[in-house]
Amino acid sequence: MHGLRILLLVTACAMLAPSASARTGQGRTGSQDQAPRFRAGIEVVEVAFIARDSHGAPVTDLRASELAVAENGAPQQILALERVSLPRVGETPPPPAATPGNQGEVATPPAREGRVFVFVLDALHVAAARNLAVRRHAREFVEQYMGPGDAAAVLSPGAIAGATVDFTTDSSRLIKAIDSFTGTKLPSATIERSRSVPAATDEERAYRVEALADSLEKLARWLDKLPGRRKALLLFTEGFDYDVADVMGREARYASEVRRAMNRAVGALARTNTVLYAIDPRGLDSIDGQLVETPVTDAKDIFRLQRELGDSIRSLRALAEGTGGFLSTDKGMERAYELIAADNSEYYLLRYAPRKPARLGESRRIAVRTSRSGVRITARSGYTVPRERQ
Repeated sequence: MHGLRILLLVTACAMLAPSASARTGQGRTGSQDQAPRFRAGIEVVEVAFIARDSHGAPVTDLRASELAVAENGAPQQILALERVSLPRVGETPPPPAATPGNQGEVATPPAREGRVFVFVLDALHVAAARNLAVRRHAREFVEQYMGPGDAAAVLSPGAIAGATVDFTTDSSRLIKAIDSFTGTKLPSATIERSRSVPAATDEERAYRVEALADSLEKLARWLDKLPGRRKALLLFTEGFDYDVADVMGREARYASEVRRAMNRAVGALARTNTVLYAIDPRGLDSIDGQLVETPVTDAKDIFRLQRELGDSIRSLRALAEGTGGFLSTDKGMERAYELIAADNSEYYLLRYAPRKPARLGESRRIAVRTSRSGVRITARSGYTVPRERQ
């Protein structure tokens, strides 16, 4: 896919920078020839959303007159609505004809080159015992759910350089990077205490979460150069056993800093129509698996381990849902992959100009609703304007 390039520098966390000009929205019609971009004091906001009926099937004939969008609770005027339809693996591509709609109504442009995926393999929060599980799950998506025109990159914060690869449509290059992945997650603080060994510091655990958040925020800034499309980020991770709800800092002294870093990452991803799907390699039996791997017999330790697991699952769910995505263990892996492929094959792009432009660093809530009965809309819940000009 031409124009999709990133420079991946792997240190304690991955740093990203563009190395080629980004693609523009060629092939569009009418008022949609030039995709809107985010700038300081945002002029046009673009929201990708999914519409499904009561049976879960995609709704493909929504009109702007059936939709309403609000920002911070204030109604906004819809400027344009575009339907995006891409063939899934094994499907016949739709005809390339494009017919412009009336202003504010839907127009179907020629088919794009394909979907855009980013695999983030979180070495900082995946235990070495689950290296094979991460590799297997990531390979499965590449081999079974990506089509010939789809492009993907692999990014592995905290892993070796070989576990990353630039955007490519070559599945063999993706799989080679995936097979190089090795997790470096710290042992559970509860398990470390039960073993009576020196535990990793609270500062080190907080740093790891902030390092991942920083990587996601930098990734979002680069993906901002790909407007007019929905991007899917598959985050393979076991979550963060750091209690961000400990606002008093009794045990998690950096809870406030970690929470702000994650909020910035969510806001940055949402702003660029990048949907995060959290893929937990532990599956549905996380607590049982941890107890088998490292037996803990003390009732208090079992309770602490359950609390740590709960914190990690809640952190993943919040991270995903803030961008319009979901946590894989809420769906089951096969169903999760089917939904990810479907979500990024059939969706809408809605554009509006905020009545009151947002300031640098400001966060805004978004709500998209439809008047059509039985139709459910799934969209990101807001966005955050960068604190500095890009």
